[in-house]
This record gives sequence, C-alpha cells and structure tokens, in this order.
Amino acid sequence: MSNTYSTQIQFGAGYVYGLNLGSSYGAAPSLIVPGRFITIQDSSVDMTFTVKELLGATEFAEDLASASKKITGKITTGRIDLNLLNQLVFADVFNTGEIEAIANLEPHTIATSPTDTVQVTNNTTFVQDLGVFYANQFNGNNAIQLVPVASSPAQGQYVVNPATGTYTFNGADAGQAVLISYEYTATSGHSLTMTNKLMGSGRPVFSIYFSQPYNGNNDMLIYYARATKLNIPQKREDYLILEIDWMASANAAGNVFTWCSPV
Repeated sequence: MSNTYSTQIQFGAGYVYGLNLGSSYGAAPSLIVPGRFITIQDSSVDMTFTVKELLGATEFAEDLASASKKITGKITTGRIDLNLLNQLVFADVFNTGEIEAIANLEPHTIATSPTDTVQVTNNTTFVQDLGVFYANQFNGNNAIQLVPVASSPAQGQYVVNPATGTYTFNGADAGQAVLISYEYTATSGHSLTMTNKLMGSGRPVFSIYFSQPYNGNNDMLIYYARATKLNIPQKREDYLILEIDWMASANAAGNVFTWCSPV
C-alpha cells in the first residue's frame, strides 16, 4: 500500500480575521463584530517547545521528554481600526464622535483693537488650549510661543475663554498672524477610552483566522488567544504600522489550533 503526498507553495501575507469570544471568556464589547485586519504587512505564528534531557555519564542524553509548549505570534497592519482594537485588545469604552480631537497650529490673525481677539474654528466644542505661536517666527530654531495668563495680557501673552473658544491678546499684537493649537470635541469619527480594570480576565479573549489564498487556501484557526502587546510606532518618514502581539492557549475543548491545506 502506498500513499501520495502533495505539497503547497504560498506567497504573501494573506488575510487575517479576529473574533471576540464573548463575555463567557473575558471582557467583551456590547456588540461583537467580526473584524478583518486591512493592509496586512506581515503576521506570524511562533511555536516554542521545551524538551527536557535525561543526562548520565555519557555525552548525549539518555532520553528526551517533551515538556511545556508555547504558541505566540504577531500581526502588523497599516490601518487603524479602533473598533477592531476594542474587540480584540481593550473591550472598553468605544463611542461615536471624537471626544478629544486636536487642532494643530490653526492659522489666525489677531483682530485689531479694541477687540484684539481670535475665535478658533471649533469654538463651540472647545475644551483645552494647547499653545499659541507667532506664525512669522515659527520654525525649528526661532519659534516664539506666547504665554497664557489669567487676565490683562501684555504683549506676547493671551487669555483664553474656554466657554466661547476665544483668545484675547494685547493691543500691541493686533494684526499679528498666529498659530493656535487646542483640544475640542467632534461628532464625527469614533473614540476609544481605556479604563483601569482589575487584573485577571478583564481583557478580551479572541480567535484568530489566518488565510493565504495564493495557491489554494492555506488556513489556520487559533482558538483561544489574548493580546500581549500593542505597538504604535510613529516615524518621521514612514507610515504608522500597528503591531499586535498575542499568546494562545488551549480552549475548553483542549484545542489550540487547526491548520488546513487544500492538498
């Protein structure tokens, strides 16, 4: 009796999906939504096996025994999906709207006396001043930042009224171009707020589905995993590539993974 064995060639990063397993296993959002990682850069599944040796007087071990095993991996993606991160990493407070949006270096010209004011673009949802610079002197070597004060600003100073998003300057600065940064809220977008939970099972448990369709689907299902690390690198000349590291263990049925091949 003979057997025929076939091999398979694969190429590329393929597709990766994540699914929160629900509150029976760990923290879960109010609505569980299967997630797909988009713009995958790479993903990996790493298996580590511990082997114990029985040594005697001779050079080589007399016996080898399989001990503990560990399965870990990572997923890197070029897209930020707050809902997916909440499903798989945080299971925390996820809301519609940006509750902490930032306006960076918004350009304005200080109105002439007697007002000497600027009202920022997002004045109705203004939260916090993040600084003011003179626009004509804003560069890496000679940037001049104005100083916030409680009242009666002198030249180079200003007062903020957070209720109206209004900045008041000294009359000597009237007509000056300035760059204003500040925090505000927005109804568009989404926000994810991480809270301080008790240690233990307070974070999500999820399954991971890997699929490489290059030469017929080469698929793997990791049944039970938790995130161990989230890296958010921001570089001067590169895209933000998120990295999620994870660790797996056996599920209630004793299964760790299933690996399927079409050949």
